[in-house]
Amino acid sequence: VQARGLVSTQEERGGARLQTAIGSGSGVIVTEDGYILTNAHVIGNARTVQVIIPVRAEELRERRSVVKPPGRLVVAKVVGVDQQTDIGVLKVE
Repeated sequence: VQARGLVSTQEERGGARLQTAIGSGSGVIVTEDGYILTNAHVIGNARTVQVIIPVRAEELRERRSVVKPPGRLVVAKVVGVDQQTDIGVLKVE
């Protein structure tokens, strides 16, 4: 799971500035229709969440790359985040 979002940072003179923040972590596909369980701190305040769906073992043998991770990159929707328990739920199509 890779998440991109904007975070506010304090500047020296008291002003605020927005910066792009990128987080990454693991997740588990928990249903056949694409719900993924991950950590809330991975999602954070992300505007965009991308997930790499792994390929099957037989497909992995056919294509190897040191540069590109094996899998299909898809955009995920943030379904919900609970900061207190550090749980996040995503949905991919």
